Amino acid sequence: RRTRISTRQQFRQHCDSVVLAAFTRSKQRYGAPRLTDELRAQGYPFNVKTVAASLRRQGLRAKASRKFSP
Repeated sequence: RRTRISTRQQFRQHCDSVVLAAFTRSKQRYGAPRLTDELRAQGYPFNVKTVAASLRRQGLRAKASRKFSP
């Protein structure tokens, strides 16, 4: 017997795919606040907490960029 995917689960899957695409575009540097700003500029009405939860669910962590030293 197949159960339908709930609306919340569909939203989470959509959110996860959008957040993952934006995260890889940023070379895995952006955290939830910067990703939220970028996604809002693209027209996605995601909250910071929603993006942070999506990152946590997928096990993604932003890489801290190192300072340049010649």
